[in-house]
Amino acid sequence: MEAREVITIEPLFAELLYGCRSEKDRSKILSYWKVLPRLDFSHGSIIEAAEFANTNNFHNLGIGLIDSVLIKATLENKCLIWTLDKKILTNTDKQFLYKS
Repeated sequence: MEAREVITIEPLFAELLYGCRSEKDRSKILSYWKVLPRLDFSHGSIIEAAEFANTNNFHNLGIGLIDSVLIKATLENKCLIWTLDKKILTNTDKQFLYKS
């Protein structure tokens, strides 16, 4: 993150904030949201991600809508996914995953 090699998306941070159980966690997440570069979403992009997920059978693989949005945005913007999510790691082509 310090090297500014991380790009984020709003739905991902919305999901992180939704899961916050303390003010400390909420503040930390919002501090990252304020400084990280992010991809813009056009009108209908989440609907397109849902269609993309359906086409790729993500529901049966246990990959949810927000993760589908992340995967689609990654592919469209030629980025890599940096995650510890086992379902994404297992079901996404390794060429699209960031290797730390």
